[in-house]
Amino acid sequence: MVPLRAIASILALSVATGTAFAATPAAETKVNDKAMATVVTVDGKGIAKLRRKAGTETTVAPLQQLEAGDKIITDDKTVVQLNLPDGTLVRVGINSEYRIDSSRTEGGFTAWVFSLARGSIRALVEKSVPRKDAKFRVNTPAGTMGVRGTEFILEHDVKTGVTTLYTLEGKVSFGALDCERKKTCIDVKEGESSSIGKGAAKPTELKAFRVEEMTKK
Repeated sequence: MVPLRAIASILALSVATGTAFAATPAAETKVNDKAMATVVTVDGKGIAKLRRKAGTETTVAPLQQLEAGDKIITDDKTVVQLNLPDGTLVRVGINSEYRIDSSRTEGGFTAWVFSLARGSIRALVEKSVPRKDAKFRVNTPAGTMGVRGTEFILEHDVKTGVTTLYTLEGKVSFGALDCERKKTCIDVKEGESSSIGKGAAKPTELKAFRVEEMTKK
């Protein structure tokens, strides 16, 4: 049976507050030269923290700009939506810790790298020009995933050390942290999920899921 924790946690407050991915006015997406993301919404009745690379910590609020090394840390009642300069949207679920690692721009193509230490994210990644490079990559303690344009949910359970991926649209490259070098990544397509434990050489076999059923949980 496909685990439901990732879908449930990322959708729980979206349903309760009547929000999904929020549209962001152009004026709100302007960022400074170092900024890699902007906070769009903070939903729920709890508190989310922004921990800067320098070590300072503040409460997350809309329009805050995030730079490399910054972390978003949510409690069990709050989700945070981020917007990247190219229009990609990331929703950080409850009880999560999500870090912005780096970005690299080459020939008009920007590649992003993030880390999910615990919890879950849901992302709607803007499609890019055809390239072999992953436009959007997230590393967890157990594995890595990369996409060029799709929608997915990623969860990492710190208690079990297991990372689970659910692809909602398109396909996602998924595997151990060294899967690209060893060429052992697998493609997880729309409606499929897979998991990988810390130290495992490869992910589990693909399993089918129905998004509409999970949204009722």
